[in-house]
Amino acid sequence: MAVIGSTEDGEIGTAETEIRAFQPFFAELDPPRVLTQGDRISLPVVLRNYLDRNQTVNLELKPESWFTIDGPNQTKTQIAAGDSAIKTFNFQAQSSIRDGKQRVTALGSEYSDAIEKPVSVHPWSLVFGLWSLVFGLWSLVFGLWSLVFGLWSLVFDLSL
Repeated sequence: MAVIGSTEDGEIGTAETEIRAFQPFFAELDPPRVLTQGDRISLPVVLRNYLDRNQTVNLELKPESWFTIDGPNQTKTQIAAGDSAIKTFNFQAQSSIRDGKQRVTALGSEYSDAIEKPVSVHPWSLVFGLWSLVFGLWSLVFGLWSLVFGLWSLVFDLSL
């Protein structure tokens, strides 16, 4: 980082130093950005331990009204020094929501972390409605094609 400063009487000063940003333990959460009502997923949470010693971690998926957890929402694990672990939570999207919160907390014996990501859930009726529209348009195209082919067939028969 570099800093430049000046005083009211015009003197100028500079300073430069390096900043090291490092977190020795953290949790990674990467849920799907969009789900559909009724979707069931297994959500992996990656725990990374860059400490030079093992760490015991209590991991928790915070319950929310828009999803139900299939199984326990808490687990305890031991992560070796310089290693990582993956824990999975199973859940089902229950109700539609825009930017619903999904929060995971990892409380370690020495270091802890928490992460929250937004997830939107589309209602099933919206998906069903879009598919109905697609199939309806498909049927219309084939219906028009059948009409054109039928008229062509009629004209051909009359000309004979």
